[in-house]
Amino acid sequence: MVPPMSGLPLVTVLVPTFNRPALLRQAVLSACRQSHHGLEILVLDDHSTDETAGVARSLAEADPRVRHIRHPKNLGIVGNWRAGFGLAKGRYLGILHDDDLWDADFVATLMRPLEADPGLVLSFCDHKVIDADGSDDAAMTEEAARRFGRDRLPEGKLADFPRMALVDLSVPVGACLFRRDRLREDMLEDGARGAIDAWLVYSCVKTGLGAWFEPRRLMSYRTGVGGMSGSAPVAMCEGHFYRYSRILADPAMADIHPAIRWRQADTCYGYGVAMVLRGENATGRAQLWNAWRASRSPRSLIVLALSFGGPIGRRLLRALRRP
Repeated sequence: MVPPMSGLPLVTVLVPTFNRPALLRQAVLSACRQSHHGLEILVLDDHSTDETAGVARSLAEADPRVRHIRHPKNLGIVGNWRAGFGLAKGRYLGILHDDDLWDADFVATLMRPLEADPGLVLSFCDHKVIDADGSDDAAMTEEAARRFGRDRLPEGKLADFPRMALVDLSVPVGACLFRRDRLREDMLEDGARGAIDAWLVYSCVKTGLGAWFEPRRLMSYRTGVGGMSGSAPVAMCEGHFYRYSRILADPAMADIHPAIRWRQADTCYGYGVAMVLRGENATGRAQLWNAWRASRSPRSLIVLALSFGGPIGRRLLRALRRP
């Protein structure tokens, strides 16, 4: 057992969770095993209805740095994060998703640049991709690094934080350590919904401070367990659309507006597809038309045509989306 800390923790680890007790245990244990011990680990239980509370209590009994905070009602992802921000006491803060894992040196490694340079709002690392059983997926790991441009990033302070964070999407929140005193609860806006992680990165860019990249893969991102990206595409699309709209209304981000418009068009397409598949054709068609106007991509017109095909059109659309 780790002995209780004296004084305030240096790092707060937020672990938002809802109804995933087995994965939660693995995630929290990865935080407990950090080589840097000055942590508080807050399990933010969003009114789970299964055995999550019992698992969280057993983790807290085994390690005094772990606290179980169970909300009396479900707050949703934004409200849950906001509650965690309000409770955090550390100088630095990390957000460990309940299905992900941190390597033992994650905190110690990402804390060093923040300690050395007060001009940084966050530090982050590359990550591995693991499957539902926790096995490394080497091909997906390399693909993720390429897709988000981290394979081309040198170690050190980012040369263009706004573009890399908001256009290239190089900064994964679960692989970040943040400077706590630059984060406020009101940064977490309800409109961000399922894209709250990307919204937080935008809020960090808005501070005017920099970001540091560590190329080692010190976090494991788990796929195939029905997380936000798999179970709530509409909430994610709406959140991303909200974020891109706000960036486009932000004159400080004018240099990246052309690239953001393309990103928003892609979001409109994804949102439109999700709505058509739900049978909400009017909303879906409006978003697909917005995507067409922004990008002139024929895929938007194809899905738009399928939206008039009723159940048959939806079946064809599902068939087209299969890998």
